[in-house]
Amino acid sequence: ADVTGNTAIGNSQGVFIQSSKGIALKDNSINSNDHYGLRMSDSSLCNVTDNRFAMNGITGVNLVDCSSNYLYHNIFIDNTVQNAADNGNNRWDAGPKVGGNYWSDHTVQGNPGNKPRSIPSSGVDRYPFQKPNGWR
Repeated sequence: ADVTGNTAIGNSQGVFIQSSKGIALKDNSINSNDHYGLRMSDSSLCNVTDNRFAMNGITGVNLVDCSSNYLYHNIFIDNTVQNAADNGNNRWDAGPKVGGNYWSDHTVQGNPGNKPRSIPSSGVDRYPFQKPNGWR
């Protein structure tokens, strides 16, 4: 299933994906939700790319008991508590040529850069971007 080109603003949770496989979340604007921009639970093999997560109340993205998901080329700006959280085994970049994500709370030089950004409580974006949309 694909979730593409939508706007989720002012909800409790912008997008909630539970017990799913193979979802593609792309080109969405997920902003100003009370809790989470994207909350995924017990999901795998999903691709989260080219989304904007901004000013959500707790986190832009919160992954709970998820594995084997790819999250890259997303923009994370000023999510209140933290930009992202992940307690599973997920990929926050697609390698040194494709890169990872843009983080408003992580300064790096280059598009992509090589100063990794940790994702609490597990996970790392090894190749974050200096500029939003630095991959274009």
